Amino acid sequence: MIILVQSPAITALWALAAALVPSMQKGNETARNLHIALNAVNVLLFVWQIPTGIDIVFKVFEFTTWP
Repeated sequence: MIILVQSPAITALWALAAALVPSMQKGNETARNLHIALNAVNVLLFVWQIPTGIDIVFKVFEFTTWP
């Protein structure tokens, strides 16, 4: 259930981080630091999803007939 909240949050963080790029190109140090922080949170949310994703993959493999 948590994965349903994390995925939209990751997408929103990507959008926010990408929106900071023009300011970073103009030399705005605050935008750069916020960009790095947003992406760090993004990586943590992504890593948090790995255990659930692995469980799902193993469950799919369990019920898959291989040629």
